[in-house]
Amino acid sequence: DKQKMGWGAENAERILEWMIALKEKGKRKTVGKKDKTDNNPVDDLILVNNRHFLTVIDAWAKAGKGVMGAIRCERLLERLENLYQSSGGDPKLRPGPKHFGAVIDAYSRADDRESTAEHAEKFLDKLEDLFLHSTNPNDALSNIVYNLVIDAWSRRIGHKSGERANEVLRRMIKNYKQTKNPSLRPDVISYTGVMKAYVTHPDGGKEALQILDEMKEQFKSGNVNAKPDFKAYAVAIDACVRNGLSIEAERLLDELDNSAK
Repeated sequence: DKQKMGWGAENAERILEWMIALKEKGKRKTVGKKDKTDNNPVDDLILVNNRHFLTVIDAWAKAGKGVMGAIRCERLLERLENLYQSSGGDPKLRPGPKHFGAVIDAYSRADDRESTAEHAEKFLDKLEDLFLHSTNPNDALSNIVYNLVIDAWSRRIGHKSGERANEVLRRMIKNYKQTKNPSLRPDVISYTGVMKAYVTHPDGGKEALQILDEMKEQFKSGNVNAKPDFKAYAVAIDACVRNGLSIEAERLLDELDNSAK
């Protein structure tokens, strides 16, 4: 349950801090040694690296601790960034897209609807600045992080949520076209998330219909992952019903029924 998951994340972070402390203690003891060719034995035994940080960040992201868990993730990422800088750029301590993605995941799961979407998008900004145009294949971005930010906006109360989610979608499409990275191509989750964000918008029905039409066009043009599914239709129908577009809602229901035959 959530309590046990939180306990696991707490203990994982304690172990990580203990490893860092041992490593730092070992470094202090070896300062001033005459034989500079000898490796620090503590470095050989306590191999703190970015994978350890990713494990703990991911544990907090999934611990069900809301904003508090997300803040813990953010602080751990900052700690890793500081260690990377102080190490002179040790590649084993280099934060990668997965670390930023885990922090975005944490904020997208958080229960504070007043600020989590902005925080998630802030880390998406940083992720793009660092890795969008990287030539390292390990740095390649995917639509997953964009979908997480879109999801965060879809759970945000307010008429601007749909517009902000749509902006993230347009940003993803632009980056896909610029980089030719197939993993950045929007999928059914991307489009459905934007429609969900528009549900409470004054023109939510109209906007959802436009997004659904775009999904259909994308699918026809070869984006097999953009094919509207049951959930996509359900969200679009909900948006139409909430905005008084009953005829359009019935039409979509007929489309859904016919597609199932």
